[in-house]
Amino acid sequence: METKQRKPLYDFTNRTVTWTFDSMPALVLHMDKVSEENKLRSSYVGFGQVRVKDASAIGQADSKGNIIAPAIRERTKHERMSAIVTHLESGSTEWSLKAGPRVVKGPDYDLIRLGLARAGMSSDKVVAMDEATLQRMTTVGKVAEAMAMIAAERITPVADAEKEFENMLAG
Repeated sequence: METKQRKPLYDFTNRTVTWTFDSMPALVLHMDKVSEENKLRSSYVGFGQVRVKDASAIGQADSKGNIIAPAIRERTKHERMSAIVTHLESGSTEWSLKAGPRVVKGPDYDLIRLGLARAGMSSDKVVAMDEATLQRMTTVGKVAEAMAMIAAERITPVADAEKEFENMLAG
């Protein structure tokens, strides 16, 4: 019988991380026994990999199954990572960005790029466009229609990395 490992359980009061298994004893990491150097290193790795990179994940396809061009995914991921870094560097004690609709100051370039791609424009052309050109493209019929459909699809998120991470922390 294969042993299944569970997600780690974080106990901030007792300063432990516990991994449970189906048919083996639990493993407990006592944070007070870990060197300060390793705690510091783990905070860097945790922020770099889990908190910023993984929480900014974007799928290879949109909710309709259309493949999102790698260059557009990369730019979108960069924008999401940038938002998380800005939030963390603000000094806020909140672990995650506020849930709910994304607040976009000015044009939503992510939405415009995805709209252009869905309307059939090559990813090389989309990535090369400056912000003024992107804004002008929102008035093109096929692009505006694609953007409206994408915006409507965003109302019901397919997956929420923030919530998944918080659920993982909660056990």
